[in-house]
Amino acid sequence: MNMKKIITLVLVSALGGAITLGSYKYFLEEKPTVVKTHELIELPPKVVANYETNTVNLESLNPNFVTAAENTINTVVHVQNTAIGRRQMTMEDLFFGRQSQRPQIGTGSGVIISSDGYIITNNHVIQDAEDIIIRVNGDKEYKAKVIGADPLSDIAVLQLKTKEKFIPVKFGDSDKSRIGDWVIAIGNPFGLGGTVTSGIISARNRSIGLSRYEDYIQTDASINSGNSGGPL
Repeated sequence: MNMKKIITLVLVSALGGAITLGSYKYFLEEKPTVVKTHELIELPPKVVANYETNTVNLESLNPNFVTAAENTINTVVHVQNTAIGRRQMTMEDLFFGRQSQRPQIGTGSGVIISSDGYIITNNHVIQDAEDIIIRVNGDKEYKAKVIGADPLSDIAVLQLKTKEKFIPVKFGDSDKSRIGDWVIAIGNPFGLGGTVTSGIISARNRSIGLSRYEDYIQTDASINSGNSGGPL
């Protein structure tokens, strides 16, 4: 084999290797994934803040429970009723000559609705009561009589047995109330004085199938023991 053929063979081999390597690089080798990083955005040198809100206009945005409570809490009274409870006779009752009827004391709240001492409460607060005592402003006590009661609507009207004059509550218009309105529930439990809880109106015209007359205002304000008969 002469030198010319050898050189030609070497060139062909080198060319074939180059073509093979190039084809592998182009078709088979994985191409690197290009990731574009987020561009940094230069922040402004100053951030504008609103300093116009102060204590005065914060108070105008928040509900004023203080004024509502002060205007109402002294019109809410404590209602204490004494009823005669009946129970089954026991051998001890027969042996000691005890009666099966014993006085039972129940408590609740009410609200003064007129200057001459008329009070609204729940019927279940004074139901079967033999004696009713009303405590006003946490100290003064008066006897009261039942003027009327309706178990279906669970409403009762009482009147204080006195000629004194009282400051009545001011009624709102429940037809104007809206879902989401702020409300406070006021009670006078156990004769300790007025208590106030707050919430919103959760629903209106609610019917739950407990009585014949139903058009309830639902609230998430806490109604604690002894608050029955108090106003919303």
